[in-house]
Amino acid sequence: MSKATLQRSDADQWLDIRGAYQLKHPGPFRPEDVVIWAVENGLCDLPRINPTTMLVNRLRRALRSARMRDSSGRLVREMVPARFERVDENGNYVFDVVWDYLHSMSLEHALRSFDQRDRNILKQRHSASRDVQSCLENNPNVKGHDQLFLFDFFVDEAETQAAEEMAESPLPRKPK
Repeated sequence: MSKATLQRSDADQWLDIRGAYQLKHPGPFRPEDVVIWAVENGLCDLPRINPTTMLVNRLRRALRSARMRDSSGRLVREMVPARFERVDENGNYVFDVVWDYLHSMSLEHALRSFDQRDRNILKQRHSASRDVQSCLENNPNVKGHDQLFLFDFFVDEAETQAAEEMAESPLPRKPK
């Protein structure tokens, strides 16, 4: 019986590179400096760049940043994305991110887009809350300074329960 070789994830490999960099350069760092150091020291190769992928990423950044004034004078996104899943010809699940205009998108697109955005915000709040709580409990440089950490992203148990229920429900979520 042969043993399969387990491959380390890309993230694990980068964390190892970051660890090696910090052994030689302790303290805060810029990711750009870690990458330059890794390439110079042969720990990674520069990737081949697909020009289409590069241009698609530029377009996505432009779409995310495009703003307009609505009829009430609010500065809002011009276009909003929604992730839709489909099954391709090989039976694989594929996720397509489809963009549409804020003021003319379908109801399905609007519900899906804003539900996905709401879920992402809640996940970010949960993560930020855990990070702050851990910092306050474990970082000797901030211990005793809890009163300086007045952030609105602390999450209570009711929100945690609601988030777990949302994660189990299919998209789009029914309006309340």
